[in-house]
Amino acid sequence: MGVIPENIGSWELRNDQRYLFDMVVAVNNGECDEYLASKSPGPVSTARWLTTASRLLRVYVSKESPSAELRNMVEFVVKVYAPFWFLVKSQPQAIHGSRHVFKYICWIRELSNAVQAIIRSAIENNAYYFHPENILLAMITDADPEIRNDGYEKIKTARQYPPAGLRVFKVPKRGVINFESKSYVSMIDWSQFKITEPPCVQFYPDSELTMFQFSENEVINIPEFLCHSQNTERFVRVVSESASAVTDEKRLGHIFAKLESRDQYKSLDSRQNLLK
Repeated sequence: MGVIPENIGSWELRNDQRYLFDMVVAVNNGECDEYLASKSPGPVSTARWLTTASRLLRVYVSKESPSAELRNMVEFVVKVYAPFWFLVKSQPQAIHGSRHVFKYICWIRELSNAVQAIIRSAIENNAYYFHPENILLAMITDADPEIRNDGYEKIKTARQYPPAGLRVFKVPKRGVINFESKSYVSMIDWSQFKITEPPCVQFYPDSELTMFQFSENEVINIPEFLCHSQNTERFVRVVSESASAVTDEKRLGHIFAKLESRDQYKSLDSRQNLLK
């Protein structure tokens, strides 16, 4: 079962994120206090599954005899979805992406076979972090020197057989993911792929890769790309709101002002909370 990071209590979470965390704790403890029971979960957003997960937990704690379907969904939220959400929140960089999905497929093994089949199908539709390039990013930044060494060797070998013409990134096909693997490195059969190096390391010469490969102190510098699309989804919404609020000439300034305001005022307490 997935476990939410212990230091989550010290994080600066938005209201909907804090609500999900509190509801997961309540369900795990089997007790929902009066304040949480009376607190609104907020509106459901089709762009944020987190709000749907929170609503499911809210419905669950209000039922004396929840249905089997509801119990299945709540089990998934508590054991897999919420821990995975906060795991990604704690380590959002792309270098962790393949390690994250490995933990995800380990956690779903505790669910029923029927539920696992549904989740595995969804995973195969979005198998971006099972691509060899993304697994290699995780390998060369791994704490285990053997895994790190293996990753660098694979990159050096890939350089000897560069792709002819433009490199094409293709999501792994269905059936290539090993859902019973013991590590993220063995989630795929490497022999079935034409291995290419990750673009963010292609500017490092072999001599520097070798230095990073065997160094105990020097760590390769990988840009902190995010492993999730949450920020992209937010920007799409902000741009859409600005497009309907101001003219083309003022739109960019309106977007920057809105983003700056959000950074300075991350959340506003409700009148009900201020009166307490």
